[in-house]
Amino acid sequence: MSLPPVVAYKVGGSLFSLPDLPDRLRQVWRERPGTSPLLIVGGGAAADAVRDWDRTFQFGDDVAHWLAIDALDLSASLLMRLMPELQLVRNRKQLELAQLENRPAVLCVVCFVKWLETQPTPLPHSWDVTSDSIAAAAAVVWQAEELVLLKSCDSPESIEPSALATQGLVDQYFSIAARNLRRLTWVNLRSTGQ
Repeated sequence: MSLPPVVAYKVGGSLFSLPDLPDRLRQVWRERPGTSPLLIVGGGAAADAVRDWDRTFQFGDDVAHWLAIDALDLSASLLMRLMPELQLVRNRKQLELAQLENRPAVLCVVCFVKWLETQPTPLPHSWDVTSDSIAAAAAVVWQAEELVLLKSCDSPESIEPSALATQGLVDQYFSIAARNLRRLTWVNLRSTGQ
């Protein structure tokens, strides 16, 4: 049995101020019927707290990196409580099981990033890497048909990865992480479903 193609959705952390976030997410992935959603959740306020702590305590890149990764999983945990249909996936096999069960998946970022640490090109440990680059890396590694950046603002004229990084709309490492994406799309989720 062939599995439906994966579409990765990077859920911006700023979107957690939307009370109807679950409905908006469901609406967006319904626009791509016959695909399996894989959500990669941004850190939002939790990641901002890590940035503040890093400024105060001067953790250094390695400690700040792993605390920020923990913040992403906290956001994913919140989303799973808001959307009980989501299946947490820690590896490709678990994603395939979610696909077989026709369940939307949410990535365990800590698990994925720790796995990347065992690969020839792990992600750098710095603030130049955020959930945007992690989402791009996951979409490439797990051969997603598309990466959809769900953001709180309208799409810029160009969504070419280096242009997005130059404009500060994604992190600085994104142009490297996204270089082998099959397709990149931008959606202002705040303007969806109103």
